[in-house]
Amino acid sequence: MLISRREFIKATLVSLATIQIGCNFPPELNLDKDKTTVVYWIAAILQPSDKSTILTFLKSIQDHIWENISQDDITHSLNYLCKQQYLLKLSIGLTDYFSINPAKHIKLSINERLNKDRIRFFLLNCGKADKFQTVRRNCKIKVDGVPPSFEERLPIQLRVEIRGRRSQPIISSWVSLLESTLFTVSPSTTQLSPTHKSLSYPNYNFIDHIDADLSPHMTVRHILAADLGISVQLISRILANKTQYYRSFEIIRKNGNKRLIEAPRTYLKVLMRYINHHLLTGLAIHDSVHSYRQGKSFLTNAQIHVAKQYVFNLDIENYFGCINKRQVRELFSINDFTASAATLLSELCTFNDRLPQGAPTSPIISNAILFKIDQSMHRYCEKNNLCYTRYSDDITLSGNSRQSIVKAKSRLIAMIHGAGFKINDKKTRLMPYHKQQLVTGVVVNKEATPARNELRRIRAKFHQAACSSQLPYATRSQLLGYISYLSHFEKYRNSELLHKYSRIIENVSFVA
Repeated sequence: MLISRREFIKATLVSLATIQIGCNFPPELNLDKDKTTVVYWIAAILQPSDKSTILTFLKSIQDHIWENISQDDITHSLNYLCKQQYLLKLSIGLTDYFSINPAKHIKLSINERLNKDRIRFFLLNCGKADKFQTVRRNCKIKVDGVPPSFEERLPIQLRVEIRGRRSQPIISSWVSLLESTLFTVSPSTTQLSPTHKSLSYPNYNFIDHIDADLSPHMTVRHILAADLGISVQLISRILANKTQYYRSFEIIRKNGNKRLIEAPRTYLKVLMRYINHHLLTGLAIHDSVHSYRQGKSFLTNAQIHVAKQYVFNLDIENYFGCINKRQVRELFSINDFTASAATLLSELCTFNDRLPQGAPTSPIISNAILFKIDQSMHRYCEKNNLCYTRYSDDITLSGNSRQSIVKAKSRLIAMIHGAGFKINDKKTRLMPYHKQQLVTGVVVNKEATPARNELRRIRAKFHQAACSSQLPYATRSQLLGYISYLSHFEKYRNSELLHKYSRIIENVSFVA
């Protein structure tokens, strides 16, 4: 059964509000225990939250049970909850922000933790979607599809427990602070890593508030839990039952072979996003890498090799699958993560002892794993008047001397084998200037342009769409992806051809 986001949050809050969180409400304080309990749970799921955010959240739910809660009620309740150490407060300027106290968090019952974590992850996940929708609304042209690749991929639909209706989008103010780096902390080498940035917890020394003798690995779990505003028990449950938090399936590649995709489910995926944005941004990645990086793309990768006499391409076979948990742990260690943090993060970022293809953390980790090879080959190529780039598992060398290319090729293959990777011989080729030279699907003989057979394929797809009155909705994303792909090239950007393709999409009816 599908329910709206508002109804889901309201129903979960009603369930939480029936639990009085062990508070003793002195009669002389004139506190409404129901209102105070609701304020507590809202502060906990929106942390860090201020008074106005809590009030806005309450009004947006529009429930008669809480419609009489005023700003004064919220202030009174927050002051009491802080005094009883159920919440912690941090003042920044003239604004006070509130978060749940870990000392109380770890004492919640199973049902309390499950309900709170469910709303928290729901809002975190919606916050990501809300930001994506905002970006889409601000775009001048529609380029929200997926660019074409060498294989036709079916859209990945992760199964979630609750599906929000498009008619009731989540309100932006609910998630305005969820992915904020407002509480960025100074570098520390004793907790997680020198680049650790707290996502949502206002008090960095929160371990002092936990009345327990924690081992180093449990300390790290509490840091992640407090930063994300979730319970530490959930992280432990994910580590103990990782199979339940993944969805594995196969896709058919263009050559007919199958590729295994291991996609994390919502809870683990949100946790991985936090690791990506707040922990992995400090990993060393060489400038010659153009994959999975802001400001770089398949086109910037290809442009480096334009108008070269010789172009050599090498492809690493089973790229993610060759990276094991030990390598990931060593990567974190050499990037100054503490031993406990390196162990925990390597457990969270791997599945079946390898880097899963489909996880948000896998691309940036794979880029960092090959840093030494990228750095060494880049320096070697600079000395020998060659160009070196890497786009994920696709490595390219180019230059005007065949002999130099052959020497660099031997050196590169030896380094890749030495790192434990395998080479896909079928995709390894040396392309001279008098033949078509392809780099990440782009022809680079004289200028960076789409391959002729790719243009034909795109033209055929739009011709089929123009001749159809109704198509599956997944086809719309594919067609928009083709427009996005062509708009990368100066020759086609804002061209009449793209306007023609856009009109075709507008005239076709798409059904789910």
